[in-house]
Amino acid sequence: MDDADEQQAQEPRKLDGRKLALIGMAGAVVVFAAIAGAFAWKSHKQKVDETAVVAAVADTTLMLREVLAKPAGSAELAPRMDQHLTRIKAATRTPASDAAEEYVLGAREIARKRSDVQRLARQASASRDAAFAHLAAGKRREGAWFKTASELKRRMERDYTELNISLKTLDTLYSGMPESVKRAGPLFGPNTLVSSGEFQAAAAQTQEELKRVALEVERARQLPLN
Repeated sequence: MDDADEQQAQEPRKLDGRKLALIGMAGAVVVFAAIAGAFAWKSHKQKVDETAVVAAVADTTLMLREVLAKPAGSAELAPRMDQHLTRIKAATRTPASDAAEEYVLGAREIARKRSDVQRLARQASASRDAAFAHLAAGKRREGAWFKTASELKRRMERDYTELNISLKTLDTLYSGMPESVKRAGPLFGPNTLVSSGEFQAAAAQTQEELKRVALEVERARQLPLN
């Protein structure tokens, strides 16, 4: 093969090499663009998540203050807090989202338990009124009367005992929230959260209610039926 023929044979190989080089460069550009896009998307998602987490914490604080001031509305607010909790759990995991999850979870449980306490307090009060009304109206104390009185007494004791348990749980929730506030405070700012003092005041009020309910439980146990 002469030089001309050899040169002609090498030309396709040179073209193939250039094509491969161009393909390699194009692939590298695509990979780089994909990586850059992934980082940009991740950064954008994190910013969106951070905004959503802060908004969730702020709205939860407003609802939690409402729960503390007006317990009757607790049942309606708990599901809204649960929606915030779902959004926070879906956010990028950061110290802020972790602290927010703990804070909102505690707030939701307080709302739920406040609702339980309200329901049980009404139930216990109704049981007490029914028991005392039956005792006051008892003119002919026969077998059926004693049976009804015994059932009303057991119901009153049971309802006040359940109320007592729920109040103790609520007191525990209040007592644990200052620690959550301590962790979340530097990340969200103290004005975004319910203060430790507010939780301590709520706990003190609950403890007073516990004392009253304990007396009602004892009163139910000692209720005379003769």
